[in-house]
Amino acid sequence: MNNRENLRQQIELFLRNENEKIMFISGTHQNEKHREVLRVINSFLDKGVKVLFRANAIDNINEFIDNNDVDIKTKKLYKSGNLNMYFDSINKASWETGARYNISILYPVDSICRKNDNTRREIINDLIRKTVHKIFLVTWTDNVDYTWLNEFTIDRKVVFDAEEEDMAYHNRVINIINKQF
Repeated sequence: MNNRENLRQQIELFLRNENEKIMFISGTHQNEKHREVLRVINSFLDKGVKVLFRANAIDNINEFIDNNDVDIKTKKLYKSGNLNMYFDSINKASWETGARYNISILYPVDSICRKNDNTRREIINDLIRKTVHKIFLVTWTDNVDYTWLNEFTIDRKVVFDAEEEDMAYHNRVINIINKQF
């Protein structure tokens, strides 16, 4: 049940629920979780939705969104289907002051787990201040401690595993996680 269809349904339910603000997505499908979020919001929401994609580094964004055509810059609008996309990183210098977004995606949330408490809070609180509707916190490896997120209200948690699509890949990721804990 931790499959793509369940993730899609959970994202849609989250988007419909006006009382939910933050969704946490984990699981073994490392490079597909954030892509599936983008696919669902692009097909589910109306044209012109402002989306902030916050990555661990600006240099990684092209890889994260499968874009080889344009060199992504911060504080600049990029069209992607129905979405008006903006990009920044966990580096505060990349943040646009006073900007507001309908949706924010932080990927990979793992990248801030090793930061000090104040830095982690600042990164998440900045997203909360800037995001009008929904925030997606998306993991990559699931091999770090996410309990520090308990200080924030996580309204929905979903696991998206690769098990049904690629059992060998799923097992490799599980083995990596188990070796580190």
